[in-house]
Amino acid sequence: WYLYDYRTGKDRQRLVDLFAAEEGPRMSPEQRALLAEREASYLSLYGIEAIEPVGRLEVGDLLAGGFYVIEDPGLARLAMPGDLLLGRRCGDGAGARMSRGTVLLPGALGPGLVAAAKRAYGTYREEHYGALWPEFLRENGYVMFHYLLTPEAAEAYERAPRREGYFDPRAGYEEMRAIMRR
Repeated sequence: WYLYDYRTGKDRQRLVDLFAAEEGPRMSPEQRALLAEREASYLSLYGIEAIEPVGRLEVGDLLAGGFYVIEDPGLARLAMPGDLLLGRRCGDGAGARMSRGTVLLPGALGPGLVAAAKRAYGTYREEHYGALWPEFLRENGYVMFHYLLTPEAAEAYERAPRREGYFDPRAGYEEMRAIMRR
């Protein structure tokens, strides 16, 4: 989020844009294409519809809409249909993939995550008339990570099956709180 969405300083440019302006002219066409994908990406929530044995996942964007085929053998090994991905989709068509840092979540968190994002989006649109989901998610996608620390999310985690690979920030959060108390 900080690299791709956070707007720095008084000129309010994203770090990825500053990097593109400075380094872009020295990059190969392939590198510029990868950078452009990242500049266009935004954090969203994806529901996993199907998983193919060759490492492809069929996912639907639960917020901005759209259906995509993602290439990611690692996620395909860990995930099951009904699970969620919270991350950035890079690229379209063949070769689309999720960015590093994408987290796997149990499907039980879906309704609460979607509801929290929609509430925040409604508030955002009151101040930014006509804003679409991608704009909101670039500016405020972090609200979904905040939701994962709420009591409502804790209840959903308790209902979800315990499986390897699921992201759960609660233990890390409690460790940070303990450090701060000390």
